[in-house]
Amino acid sequence: MNILNPLLIIFEKKWFIFINGIFILLCSVLIMPNLFYDDYDIWWNLAYGRHFVENKTMYIDDFKFQYTPTPKKEVIDVNWLGSSILYTVYRIFGRNGLVFFKLVCQICIFLLMIMFIIKISSKLGIIHFVTIFMCSLFFIGYFDIVNQHMLTLVMFVSLTYIIFDLKSNSSKLLWQLPLIMIFWINLHHGAFLGYGYLFLIFIGEILNRRLDFRNFILFLFSFFTILFNPYGIKYPINFIQRFFSKGSMLKSNIKGVYPTYHSLFSKIELNSMSFKAWLMVIMFFILVLVMVTVWKKRRSIDYSILFSLVFLFYYAMMYRLIIAFFSVFFFFSLYYLLNIINVRISGGKCSLCALILFIVFFSSLLQKDIGQRTFLFSGDDMIKYAPEGACSFMLDEKIAGPIYNTYREGGYIIWRLYPDYKVFIDPRFYVYSKTFLRDVFSVGSKKELTEQTFEKTILGKLYEKYGFKSAIIRNERYGVLSSFLKFSKKWQLAYIGKISSVIVLRNEKIKTSSREYFTKYLSPERFNEISDPQILEPLFDIYDSFDKRSASIIMKTYEKNVRKTYFFKDRQVKLMKRMLM
Repeated sequence: MNILNPLLIIFEKKWFIFINGIFILLCSVLIMPNLFYDDYDIWWNLAYGRHFVENKTMYIDDFKFQYTPTPKKEVIDVNWLGSSILYTVYRIFGRNGLVFFKLVCQICIFLLMIMFIIKISSKLGIIHFVTIFMCSLFFIGYFDIVNQHMLTLVMFVSLTYIIFDLKSNSSKLLWQLPLIMIFWINLHHGAFLGYGYLFLIFIGEILNRRLDFRNFILFLFSFFTILFNPYGIKYPINFIQRFFSKGSMLKSNIKGVYPTYHSLFSKIELNSMSFKAWLMVIMFFILVLVMVTVWKKRRSIDYSILFSLVFLFYYAMMYRLIIAFFSVFFFFSLYYLLNIINVRISGGKCSLCALILFIVFFSSLLQKDIGQRTFLFSGDDMIKYAPEGACSFMLDEKIAGPIYNTYREGGYIIWRLYPDYKVFIDPRFYVYSKTFLRDVFSVGSKKELTEQTFEKTILGKLYEKYGFKSAIIRNERYGVLSSFLKFSKKWQLAYIGKISSVIVLRNEKIKTSSREYFTKYLSPERFNEISDPQILEPLFDIYDSFDKRSASIIMKTYEKNVRKTYFFKDRQVKLMKRMLM
């Protein structure tokens, strides 16, 4: 034990804590690279922002971008402030500016968490930074993409910081509470969770007998800020009606609102959703255990923490996007409760154990991710995974509309093609009728398609009903495009892009058979410099559907360009070779 004493003393040095803290926070950013391949929202957010800024308005007709059926009931969604902020950043600083802005939002959250620890304990330890790192694992859907979600998480952390500042016998910041809520209600509909959370804190603090008259009035005024939006009382009423409506397609087709508890019964892998679901259960019981300890020592229950814990845990289990809010609440609640019972965990032994845990966990996580993920930190990669080529083709060749598109392409189509073309579907689920959404998501739902059943399953439900003449379809392995190419006699392939391709009706006058046309729009040699397996694997499937020679060229590009550390490379090469036989 004496041998460890000098080491433990170093772990308590401020310079050592500072260096390791900065390193841990950098790792927290590293594990959240930009998943632009799955970022569906940024482009329609920018299109909305362009409308708000250029027209100097807070109102927009949500339905003007589409030609497909809208809901029977009125839909109100206030996001003018969030979209305007993103568009302004984009217009001034470009795509890299958006990525940098995302980093600024992350830093703001980390700083608020660190400032809280310094405020309540005046001593920062490595274990606090490791806890921030663990909490950041739950920020999926916020900092792995660029959209309004990251702004709404900043608002929640700011709100929580002010609440726990109040609980720490300080009310200097409470005057900011109404300002945050006014900002949030015009920023993103995530504000409604904030109002529910704030209401439980308010009731809990009344029961805790901690609110004086001034703070009571500030809380009340914060609730009235829900009316400070362009639509007034109509907005919260409309949102509540939609949120609690039965049979909502929203709850079954967007990953962010899949139930988290379903993952409790899946295979547990490092950093998987099942891992995070079980980690969240552990965090819940840690807080319960600490609250029981507080009750034993002080014979008191903090009702605001109790109510909020149950509320956030329930909704985090119901909707994946809420797990980020739960992790933030866990951080503030844990260290607040430990502080009031005078438990200090920033000593050398705790720091040593926390650092070992971090090194083991992060190294395992990084090893897994290096083999399976593409790390993207440049704003230029935003366009890399957008259907830019397909949209340029539509405009250059003046392809006839209306168009069909897979829903991930919809946001960029709104940004790039409107008003020349209107979108078929996009990630704004709330602007489409439930009947239409059922039609769309039944496409390709049957596992076995044949030439005879194809017309009835896909074209029978969509083409005959909505009359589109062309289609922009995401290149996906065994996806809709492959089915079109294999089974449809009405459609022909007009353009193959990195991310999306275009098909048109065969009666459209396009000279796809000319050598010049093939070289410009269909040739596999256009992808000789591509090294991303997420792009090359679907391209191979597309070419394999109609031209084995072209598929062979894609396979050789895959073998040459894809990095050796990619976990699935050898397996995919063997599969490609079998398919070409």
